[in-house]
Amino acid sequence: MSKFLFSLLLLSFSLFAAEEHATMSLSRASNKLVVTINHDEGWHTYWKNPGDAGIASVFKFSANGQPLSAKAYEWPLPEKHIEGGDILTIGYEGKQHFFFDDLPGTIDAHIAVLICKDICIPGE
Repeated sequence: MSKFLFSLLLLSFSLFAAEEHATMSLSRASNKLVVTINHDEGWHTYWKNPGDAGIASVFKFSANGQPLSAKAYEWPLPEKHIEGGDILTIGYEGKQHFFFDDLPGTIDAHIAVLICKDICIPGE
């Protein structure tokens, strides 16, 4: 078992981007690309259908400046919130993982989110 974990660690990579109020990371493990968003307490980002307000989170991949298509697996189950003014929003808090088919070679990832609490801040 320990050899398997060691091999998995050798085959994995991880990149981190710290944004205000969330940390985003990209890792490669078990033939999947994994995007992790870890939100600060009380902050949230949006699901692919953000509800009455907000902007959907976007995940894009490329290599050598050329866009790549990576099949997305089912997104985590979002939460519904009623915000000021009776506005329904749908999104994520805490630590969330998004899975995509792995892509060969060296890739670039662009992750765009709207991070919100009392105000909203674009994050990449």
